[in-house]
Parts: sequence; C-alpha cells; structure tokens
Amino acid sequence: MRITWMNGVVALLGVLSAWTASVSYAHPADPHGLADRLYAAVAADAPERGPFGLLVRFEAKPEHADALATLYARQAERARTEPGNLAYEVWRDASQPATFRLYQHWRDLEAFRAHEYADYTLELFRIGAPMIATEGRELRVLTPAAAAPVNVTGTYAVDFDQAEHVANPRFPGIATAALYGDAPQPGLVATHVHLADGAKTPVHTHPYDVTTVVTKGTAYIGTGPTFDESKLKAYPAGSFFVTPAGAPHFMFAKNGGYEILDHYEGPLMIEMVDDGDAPSIVPGAAITPINPMAADHGAHPTFVGASGAVLLGQRDSQDLYATHAKLEHGAVIPPHTHRNTLTTWVTSGTAYVGTGTAIDESKLIAYSAGTFFVTPAGSPHFIVAKDGPFSVLDHGVGPSDFVPADD
Repeated sequence: MRITWMNGVVALLGVLSAWTASVSYAHPADPHGLADRLYAAVAADAPERGPFGLLVRFEAKPEHADALATLYARQAERARTEPGNLAYEVWRDASQPATFRLYQHWRDLEAFRAHEYADYTLELFRIGAPMIATEGRELRVLTPAAAAPVNVTGTYAVDFDQAEHVANPRFPGIATAALYGDAPQPGLVATHVHLADGAKTPVHTHPYDVTTVVTKGTAYIGTGPTFDESKLKAYPAGSFFVTPAGAPHFMFAKNGGYEILDHYEGPLMIEMVDDGDAPSIVPGAAITPINPMAADHGAHPTFVGASGAVLLGQRDSQDLYATHAKLEHGAVIPPHTHRNTLTTWVTSGTAYVGTGTAIDESKLIAYSAGTFFVTPAGSPHFIVAKDGPFSVLDHGVGPSDFVPADD
C-alpha cells in the first residue's frame, strides 16, 4: 500500500511477515536475510521511478537498545553520503527507549537497492538482527503528494584523458579511472584502465561478466589457469569482448601501452588464481569477442530507421546488459526516459542527443565516434541521426524501460 507524504491519516502497511519468513538468500554476508526481505517488501509498493520515503518502526531487545542505537547512528552517517539518499533519520521513543523509528528518503528504487546491498548495510543486518525483537516491526512506504520533477540533468560526456586515473598498488603500470558508479557498491560500474608498456596482471577471475572495449592501442589478453604468453590474443583498438564470470584470464601490454573501457555490475571482486587453481573458475569459460556492427540487428517496431541487437544479458533482468543500436540518416527517437542509468560508447558516426520533453534541435549535443557519455536515470532525452547514420553501444543494469516523455 502506498501513502502520500501529505496524507493526514497514514495507512499502516502492517507487521512484515516477510521479516520472519524462511527463504534462501543470495548474500552470505546477511545470514538473517533482511536485505532480501526488506527490498522485496519495499519494491512491492515503491514507485518504479522517482523518489519515495520509508517509515520503519521496530523494537530492540531491552538489553541491546543502546548498542543498536550506536549501530544505527553510524548507519545514518554512512547512508547520508550515498548519492541516492535524500534523508536518513534515526529516532528513539522518549518514553520507550527500546522503540526505534527510522525515516528514509530515496531518489529512486535503484538507489535504495544499492543501499540495501552495500557492504556496511549487510554488516549492520548481520550484527543488529539478533538485537531486534520479533514483534512490533512495521514498514510504511510513502510516495509524493505531488508529481516529482523530472531529472533534467541531461546526458554528459566523460573524457578519458581528463579522468583521474589512480595507480593500482598491486599491479605496477596499471591505473584505473572511475567513469560511472562506485566499484565497492552494487550497481552499474564503468571504468577506464590504462596499462603502460610492459604492464601485466596475474591470472584472475571475476564472479560476474565483464565487457571490454579497447579504446587505444592493442590489448593482449589470454585465457587459462596459468600465465602463458603463447595464449595471448591481440585485440586492436575498437575491439569489443566479454569475459564471462569464472573465466581465468590475464593481461599483458607486450607491444606498447593500451587502454580499455570496462563495464560490470558491482561490487568489484577479483580472485587470484594460485598455481592454476581457484574455487571460482568455471570450466570452459573463455573470453568471447563480439563485433557489434555485425551482430543481428532487428528493426525497431515503431521508430523508422532504428535497429538494435542485444550483445549481453537482457534489459528486463536485474543484471548487466549490453546492446548495440544503429540509426539511419534522418532517424529520430522521440523524448523518453529510462528507469536506469545508461552509459553509451559511440561506435560509428556522430550521435546527436538532446535533453528535454520536446524535440528542440538547438539542444542537440554532438557525440562523435569514440565518445563516452552517460544518460542519468529519469532524464528525458531525444536522439536524432542529423548528419548521417551512427551507431552506439549501450550498457545498463536492468530492469530498463522506455517511457515517453511528452510535454
């Protein structure tokens, strides 16, 4: 049940039976499963897009009330630093100090999800759950009484050369710049990595898929449980490939430095392969090169001159996906929004993208081939193939959607 922030009589969602349900959890760091349960309960009533609030009430076991207050005070400080948090307050009942009330205000459901699965939140649940009484738990989801303003931030480009690259202390000659997202947190992450001539990485795996675009130079990357130069494959600038979860791989800048653009779904996790063995290795998993331009593009059913191909994942899932779109000269995608943030790499031509709820050519920004730009969640935008055809490689963490943004 949704309730408005200005509703005089606030309806109670009730005691969450899900808090005490017996389910399987995907997060070992949260053995009590509060992250899964709370997110499912909130997602059932929160708006799919835009801001919402939460009112939470629970009772601490009397002997743990002060300790729980300390934990939640620290939690509030951390939550307020998250870009998607608009407010996080913790209150105790003056006459019943074991009674806690939380007020939270989130930019959107994606921001709340990132918070629920952040390491420090999972740690709070792990430590704090046994301190909370099983009775008296309540949750209220609040929605705005008036329509929230649309996100008019608009698309913005990120120049790889201007991005701050931080040297990796473990791997000499390798430096990484964060382009979008926060590597230690859940959600879409885009990074730009520079390998100086001679730099290399040991064999390692990731528990998630990683997509890579070679932006400069020639990348030499091998697949296998041991570092073997004979297994290195050359990927020239413009190459796109996917390193699947559990694939043991290694990198070597053997013929000069090179640069790559990586996308993955955080949090960042790297497992080193020791003497050809690691628990995370998936037998047979290997790097898969993909030519986006040659992929099977299907014509868009509504927008003439537009076609697309799915290269990785699915847009309606909650995982990382990658798509490639082609627009013929003169094609127009009218103003629309997405619930999730998208990152875009222009693979050919010049893409013209404008911000607003009506097509206005004076607002178009030209993004030439090789440009990387970001479209924030909820930002109304339109796309025009103004000076000829172009193509783009998009990444996001679903679910995604296409919502018309008319005046």
